[in-house]
Amino acid sequence: MVRYASAETAAVVGTDFVKLVRANGAPPRRVAAHVLRNAAAPIVALFSIRVLGALLLGVYLVEAALGMPGFGLVTLEAIRDRDAAVVLAATLITSLLGVLGTLAEDAVTATLDPRVGSE
Repeated sequence: MVRYASAETAAVVGTDFVKLVRANGAPPRRVAAHVLRNAAAPIVALFSIRVLGALLLGVYLVEAALGMPGFGLVTLEAIRDRDAAVVLAATLITSLLGVLGTLAEDAVTATLDPRVGSE
């Protein structure tokens, strides 16, 4: 994640508008604000995808390994017992969480970069 953020920031630092901000005599803090605002959108997208995936995988792994009752254990038992209704409900809930997470990520991206919301 840090490498990706560093690469995105380095790509933005070399752009013309950053050179223009520096040429106009802006302080380093102002230049950093311009760079971070433009590099933040791809970083937020990657972070949201990884967080959603890690949380979902963590639910299944922790509950299965520790035998804790919860969403993951119920889903795994339904798969083992071939209970189609519970498996479909779990799939629907997981998909809904993914869609809501993507919607939240799009809202954050539009807030950080107004150009994205106008497309």
